[in-house]
Amino acid sequence: MILLFTNSSDEHADVVQPMLEAIGYPSYRFNVDDWQRNTLAFYPSSAAGFFQLISPDGITKFTSDDVTAVWYRRPHDPKQLAEPRSRSDEFANGEWKHSLDSLYGALKDCFWVNSLDSMRIANSKPYQLHAAHKHGFSTPRTIITNNPQEVQDFAKTFEGPLAYKPLHSFSTSAGSGNELLTIFTNVISRDLLKTCAAQIQRAPCLFQEYVTKKYELRITVVGKDVHCAAIHSQASERSSVDWRRYDLANTPYEPYPLPAAFRTEVIEFVRSLGLVFGCLDFIVTPDDKYVFLEINTNGQWLWIERLTKLPIAESITHLLARAGRLQCTAPLDQVVFG
Repeated sequence: MILLFTNSSDEHADVVQPMLEAIGYPSYRFNVDDWQRNTLAFYPSSAAGFFQLISPDGITKFTSDDVTAVWYRRPHDPKQLAEPRSRSDEFANGEWKHSLDSLYGALKDCFWVNSLDSMRIANSKPYQLHAAHKHGFSTPRTIITNNPQEVQDFAKTFEGPLAYKPLHSFSTSAGSGNELLTIFTNVISRDLLKTCAAQIQRAPCLFQEYVTKKYELRITVVGKDVHCAAIHSQASERSSVDWRRYDLANTPYEPYPLPAAFRTEVIEFVRSLGLVFGCLDFIVTPDDKYVFLEINTNGQWLWIERLTKLPIAESITHLLARAGRLQCTAPLDQVVFG
């Protein structure tokens, strides 16, 4: 049994789960946002089957011993049990969240895409930038601080604009409908920087030397498979600073053949972080140098596959299936590279 932790609106799981079934690997999709509909039981004193999980329809029933691999795709917070919440509702929600953590812990010896501990560490932007620099990748000059003077001093070390990036993904309601306001990467002039001291003091801020782009690369690593797409973000003013301000009609996406040596370096970098999956973002400069921006340990990839026909879903399916064949106790390297 391959267990998928995701959410009820996840299109990525919609694609991969039927592919697993088609090649003979049973899977169960656990939508964490609606998990109260499942029946969960733990048996701490049991010699086998530490937990039992039963699907909402009562048809699928399995224990921890049945799970061979885990795909931690995109869980969302559980839906609240009731609105408005009473004290008992609040308590029950807390008990469910604790139980979910216990469920993850019960599966710690399984093969995960990706390990929760590895993701927690690698998702840190300061850490991943430091790791990329140590690995030998070119990275933008960067400072992360809540000291305005340090930022001013940093800006004096080079000419040209600065880029500001949030340390974590942040979206908030726009106040009407389902529209969200999201903080993307922004170019900051030195004049504007002089007026931002109070904002910088509120929380650590990430500033970088803005790197001029020829185009950008989205590299999706799945075990030893590497899928690289070139994003021609500079073809549109809207996406030129941050391609996540999508302008798909005017920004071509195409498969990009990475040089073999660099492909190997990317695989080894992901592996060094304790990961088997990662979405890496690089800039290709006008003189054709690669500059590392970040790695997303649980990144989106389906839109890339649809635009470029890169077989990312197939790679994920076969990685999970291989883990299923070798069972939970197989070393990570044996599953990925064996």
